[in-house]
Amino acid sequence: MKAAINKYFDNKLSTYGDINFYVPSKKYGPVEVLHQFICHYILDVLLMERKQRP
Repeated sequence: MKAAINKYFDNKLSTYGDINFYVPSKKYGPVEVLHQFICHYILDVLLMERKQRP
């Protein structure tokens, strides 16, 4: 599990993350944008690996 965290928000899920990403922002928007970017990147990598299998 991954978590995009920010010290300004109470994020209890960050304790469950194997990998946590810290976003130094006092606004929630940039944190959520990074979270979406990471999710899309992971999905793209998984789909590329799937296509390369015989």
